[in-house]
Amino acid sequence: MQLLSPTFAYQFKCVADKCSYSCCRDWSIFFNETELMKFKQYGINDIDTLSRQLEPGKYEMKCNSNGKCPYLEESGLCRMITTCDNDEVLCNTCQTFPRIIKPRKDYIEYTLSNACPAVIDILNNTPSPITFELIDYDDSIKTTGCFSHNLISCRDTMVDLMQISDFPIWMRLYIIYSFATKVKKLDGSNFDSIIMQYNSVDYLIEMYQQLLSFNINIPTKLQLLTDYLAISHDKKSTKSHEVVYAKLYKNVLKYDIDYLSEKFLQYEEVFSKHSSLMENIAVNDLFRNINCENQNDMYYSAILLIIMMSLIKFTSFLKWLDSDNNNCDTLDYNIIVYFARRFEHISFTNLKKQAIEFEKNKLLDPGNIFTLIR
Repeated sequence: MQLLSPTFAYQFKCVADKCSYSCCRDWSIFFNETELMKFKQYGINDIDTLSRQLEPGKYEMKCNSNGKCPYLEESGLCRMITTCDNDEVLCNTCQTFPRIIKPRKDYIEYTLSNACPAVIDILNNTPSPITFELIDYDDSIKTTGCFSHNLISCRDTMVDLMQISDFPIWMRLYIIYSFATKVKKLDGSNFDSIIMQYNSVDYLIEMYQQLLSFNINIPTKLQLLTDYLAISHDKKSTKSHEVVYAKLYKNVLKYDIDYLSEKFLQYEEVFSKHSSLMENIAVNDLFRNINCENQNDMYYSAILLIIMMSLIKFTSFLKWLDSDNNNCDTLDYNIIVYFARRFEHISFTNLKKQAIEFEKNKLLDPGNIFTLIR
């Protein structure tokens, strides 16, 4: 069996205690009964105290009030590893992250999660467009689940659309949104006609020209982004990065909207320097995250990608606005990682929860999505 992956995927190496945003914090870490027994065999005798049973055979680490795994030391290293001097002690989640491996019908897909600063650094140094390759599959690689692929051709089309360099990124995101919306409405599993339509350069150029005729009200856009940002983070959380971005969110409220609008237009030029990185983030997210199980969930996956990309830009703008003399034109990897962790949906249940939260606030209306993108 062969393995399909982006060529950058094999460059990853964990930086351990040098990491700026450890994967041992700010989200849940689950393990099973077999892994519980393994911990005890390796002498991790306090595992019963530092974890909780969620259901028969499923456990979760008890993270502290700052969102840290109880085994994360102040040094930034894992106490399980420093105690045993062997990373085999770790559960499958901790051993494999940020590697994502999905079995398909005739091959395996392998990539890296955007929810890791080291991965974002790799993407930042990977020329666009991202290329993919088939190699012989290494049976030693642990898999993370088995998925059907009746919508793989649609997912692959979206990856290709995201890498059309002739269009600005906002246009590519809109094309993906338009494509996912039409796929959602189709009855059955034959998507050849819609794929052929979106493979037409003339069709895409016509769409682009029509969209250019619409002017976006910047104050309306900023208010909409503020609404999305307000929903996307837990305002009661004491986790370190939640607090940082909650502070940025509060800062936006103190500025006059006309001042914000002027500054946002100014920031457009600053942010454009990161177009290649943002393209790579979107392509990697599409390849890794798009739900290929049903049309409805594929649509929501695309929507959440658009929201994630928009909030990365908006939060970067707020941080730039908060910097001395607006002279910070670097992109904070931790902002990208933060939103990747908020929006990556290993669980389809979580995908629906996230989408429903936006939908009930009427933030998924087509007009709002276009305003968000444009």
